Amino acid sequence: MRSISVSPVRGVMENRRAHRLRIEIPATFKVSKNQEHISIATTVDVSALGLCLQTKETLRAGQELALTLKLPNQEKVNLNAVVVWFRTADFSLGGEYTAGIKLTESPKDEEVKFIKFYVSKLMEFYKQ
Repeated sequence: MRSISVSPVRGVMENRRAHRLRIEIPATFKVSKNQEHISIATTVDVSALGLCLQTKETLRAGQELALTLKLPNQEKVNLNAVVVWFRTADFSLGGEYTAGIKLTESPKDEEVKFIKFYVSKLMEFYKQ
């Protein structure tokens, strides 16, 4: 895993309801919970409501994902999500595709773990 740098996503606040932070977190996902194949991804940025994923897998808007994030403390967070948009990645990101992901209803304890992580990184950002 690359080191985590916390910085705002410049120029991307247009209609967002939550602040986005550039944080790379290893992730895996399944398009359906019964799928055997596990896809690998990395977050490009995260917010309290969603994230941007970098992946080599082809996705499409509307697909539901069972997403697992491996936080820096090695704790895993399992979240439900839906693909909002999908496109070919900017070459500077080093992957093939990026996808906008909206977090959907997940088990409360998993949501709490994710929100605690996000808030701690947001606080780090504002202390800088």
